Amino acid sequence: MDQLLTKWPALLPKLEALGLRLLGALAVAVLGWLLIRFVVRLTGAALARARVEPTIAGFLTRLLRAMLLVFLVAVLLELGGLQLASFAAVAAGVGIAVGGATSGLLGDFAAGLLLLLLRPFEVGDDIAVEAASGEVLEIGVFRTVLAGDDNVHTSIGNSKLLGDVLERRSGSAAVQVKQRLALHPEADAAAIVAALMPQLAALAGAHATPAPRARLVDFGTGEPIIEIRAFCDPADHDALAFALNRLVAPLPRAPAEPLRVHVAVAAA
Repeated sequence: MDQLLTKWPALLPKLEALGLRLLGALAVAVLGWLLIRFVVRLTGAALARARVEPTIAGFLTRLLRAMLLVFLVAVLLELGGLQLASFAAVAAGVGIAVGGATSGLLGDFAAGLLLLLLRPFEVGDDIAVEAASGEVLEIGVFRTVLAGDDNVHTSIGNSKLLGDVLERRSGSAAVQVKQRLALHPEADAAAIVAALMPQLAALAGAHATPAPRARLVDFGTGEPIIEIRAFCDPADHDALAFALNRLVAPLPRAPAEPLRVHVAVAAA
């Protein structure tokens, strides 16, 4: 006790300095937290006014908050008297290791940002890539979700969608129904085409613009070939194809090639 009393006058300035440092760190922490909330809220409002994609806007605001919090923690550690040089070196090494382990996820993330910015397809479009196809339900930062005809949801990494061959059919764009058939050599192809035109326009589901058409084409076969095209909504594709097949069924077609049977006689 006597030793503590004798050392107290020497410890008192150090304790006062430590207390002031802790109070300063606490004040910096409170002010920094309030400032971070204000900056993040202001950034979110600016992104909303600019009509930035909500997924990208949410990611940017969260990234900004995380960066500002890391900076605030570094400032508080400096105020506490800790040396950050070794800590920064360890953090950099951990960051490199984590980045190498999550390179695939980072590729999907970068591809997801490009998909949201470039918009090669929208939610509701029908797309196909490799063995997966279906309607786009969600375009996420890392993965995109498709709904197939059998109601099976498929999740695909965004890097595959951005780097591979992608087939896209818009949910609102018109699709084409096409039919080609060879007529009998003695058929009056011009009269058949003229008779088909008003019947094509009357088909249920066929668009008036572009209008359905029938025309003669020549592929050098010696037989008159007509090509019929009509456009419709994606939902009406099967019904229009069926109606078109019924329309052309009575037409005089070219005779089918006779079946050739090859007989080989074995030597005695």
